[in-house]
Amino acid sequence: MKPLLAALAALAALPALAQEKRPADPSNAAAPVPPLRYESAFAGYKSARDEKPAPWKQTNEEVAGSGHASHAQPAQAKKR
Repeated sequence: MKPLLAALAALAALPALAQEKRPADPSNAAAPVPPLRYESAFAGYKSARDEKPAPWKQTNEEVAGSGHASHAQPAQAKKR
């Protein structure tokens, strides 16, 4: 039982050893800093200009009668 407790205590201390080094003093202008990494906000942008828009009349006819926010409304559908 004692060796098991000793092993668990050693394992519990491992995360403390894995932590990063203490950050540099912000008041020290000569302190080393990691390089800046630039990633554009438009890096994954895909233009919609390549896609041809659907004809609006056909699109409206396809969704006609589907109800408010695409929820079916059978009472109103019967009136048509």
